[in-house]
Amino acid sequence: MSDVVVIPCAGEQTRWENYLGVDKYMAPGLDREPILHRSLRLLGTSLPNAAFAIIGRPDAPAAPTLVPGLRDRYAFWFSRDAHPIAGPTVEKLTSSRSSWSVSGRTIIVWGDVWLSKWAAKRIAGLDGDMIWFGRPGPSRYTGKPYRELWGCSFRRCMHDTLEEACREVGAAHARGEAPLLAWAVYQHLEGHGYSGTHTHFPNLVVLDDFTEDFDYPSDYDRWAFRAQRALIEGTFDLGVPPE
Repeated sequence: MSDVVVIPCAGEQTRWENYLGVDKYMAPGLDREPILHRSLRLLGTSLPNAAFAIIGRPDAPAAPTLVPGLRDRYAFWFSRDAHPIAGPTVEKLTSSRSSWSVSGRTIIVWGDVWLSKWAAKRIAGLDGDMIWFGRPGPSRYTGKPYRELWGCSFRRCMHDTLEEACREVGAAHARGEAPLLAWAVYQHLEGHGYSGTHTHFPNLVVLDDFTEDFDYPSDYDRWAFRAQRALIEGTFDLGVPPE
């Protein structure tokens, strides 16, 4: 079976405002390694036989310039034909439809997510028809107060179901009934409606450590400050589950 890792980098990033002079997915970690490079390295190590598809916007810079030095190490390709189906966030799930694996797993990981070593290993090891990963509430580590979905892993039997769920969320949004968020797709698939607060999260693997995505510059600065402090204390990105 052949797994495909999809990394969408097609957001407009209006809230990021070109902070640090780079797109979000090229923001540096504490070791200065860009987020996208780190995701490719960690997931490529855990999934040595997987293909990688990086999905960029049609107006993005030439994709090969984004990851110099990595093209010969991993089998991945770029797509510049990201076609929105339901909107900016739901697009992350649908723009890569043509690259989804028909014989193994498709693993979608948002392009602006800094992955811990532990999180990357957990994501690579997921096995099921449809499994999501993220955080159902505020982070105990990074200080970000929001719940987050960072992607999902699914098999061929869920392709049509997932795409149809995205279309239904898009239609519900047009009626003013749903936000254009991956959470709405997840909750719809799990029978929870399109929004609301729940205490039970089936088919969601919780990743609550320094794994984080950055919507605003303040998110990045807060993460960097806390991560640097944890690094000094010896508790940062140890590659083991958080306590």
